[in-house]
Amino acid sequence: MSRGALAGALFLVSAAAAAGHGVVVAPVDGARAVVFRYEDGTPLADAEANVYGPGDAEAAWEGFADMEGRVAFVPDREGVWRVVVDDGLGHRAEARIEVDAAGGIATAPTGRRAGPSAIAAGLGVLFGFFGLWALARAAALRKAG
Repeated sequence: MSRGALAGALFLVSAAAAAGHGVVVAPVDGARAVVFRYEDGTPLADAEANVYGPGDAEAAWEGFADMEGRVAFVPDREGVWRVVVDDGLGHRAEARIEVDAAGGIATAPTGRRAGPSAIAAGLGVLFGFFGLWALARAAALRKAG
């Protein structure tokens, strides 16, 4: 296998691994709940979850996501509620849910949160490629010299 093909294969594998670091957040239809999944669709099962009421610094509820990555809550007042999930492995996501005066969901949470771990993973991939390049370059210079 040529060095170019090897570098290309390593790039594709590394890019796929780095992409798995994001977390996708989506509403659960007809419920005051949010589902958290990794980008590959795997649920954040049993991830630590905290629900914060509007303006609250302390969690109104602490627990864990269910086996499907869902976190449900019953709001007691209107405003923007925050649902924060952390799997303990560097994947953390936050959903903001606006609850109206009747207790209904005024805006549905959506979005994606990669967090610092995805940035660190991307930098690690870049440094890894540089290291492989430097190693190959040093080997080529030893052969030539």
